[in-house]
Amino acid sequence: MMFSAISVLETEILQNLSNKQLRWRPPVKLTPLSYVPNHKIFTYFGKLNLHFIKESWAVREGGGLENFFHVFLSEAQAIARANVQAIGGNTLLSFKLIPREAGSKSQSAYYIISLSGDVALAVPNTSDELI
Repeated sequence: MMFSAISVLETEILQNLSNKQLRWRPPVKLTPLSYVPNHKIFTYFGKLNLHFIKESWAVREGGGLENFFHVFLSEAQAIARANVQAIGGNTLLSFKLIPREAGSKSQSAYYIISLSGDVALAVPNTSDELI
């Protein structure tokens, strides 16, 4: 009985998604390079600087200190990608993620990082010449 209710719900969600016009957005590339291989830089939008602080008082319940740091870095990269897309770019060149400060006690932890890069719009190179 429980499985049929879940499958009905999933079917309704899929039908609602297929009825809407979903806009596909290309993925945002994060690269430490000043270029994207096999792409031309169409335009630069400027520098992006973001600073993040995360604190948790229940590190053990959340999977431990390693999981806390991993989730935080993943969230920071996702926010950077969202910012690049909001500006109109599809690439963050010269990407740097700099840890500023970290600390932990028995069940609490905090982490401070800075993230920076150059927002650009890169288009695939259509010519046969090497860049």
